[in-house]
Amino acid sequence: MILLAQSPPLAFTKTEPTVRLNRPLTHSFIEKALPTNFTQTSSLTQSQGFGKNRATAMAKSKNHTAHNQSYKNHRNGIKRPKKQQFASRKGMDLKFLKNQKHALRGTIQARLKANREAES
Repeated sequence: MILLAQSPPLAFTKTEPTVRLNRPLTHSFIEKALPTNFTQTSSLTQSQGFGKNRATAMAKSKNHTAHNQSYKNHRNGIKRPKKQQFASRKGMDLKFLKNQKHALRGTIQARLKANREAES
C-alpha cells in the first residue's frame, strides 16, 4: 500500500518517512509500481541475476594482477630509451632556420673545397 504525504501530528517529536508524490495517485500508477502476480516478480528477479544463471550475473572480484610481468620484462633486459639524434625545430624562429640552412650548405662546400686542395 502506498502512503500519501501527510503533515505529522504536533504531539510527535520524531516523524516517520512518508512517500511524497508530485502527482495524484491513480490506479494505473499502482499497477506500474507494484506487480500484481508472482510470475511478474519471478521474471524480474531472474533478469536481475537471482534465477538459474546466478554465476554468470555475479560481480567480478579480481581486477588486476602483475604475475609474471616483471619476469617477462627482464628477459630481454630493461633498456634506457634511445636519445633523439636531432632536437626538434618545431616552434623555432623561421628566419634563423633559413639562415642556418644556407650557412650549413656554405660550410659543407667550403669543407669539400679544403679537402680537395689538401689531397692534391
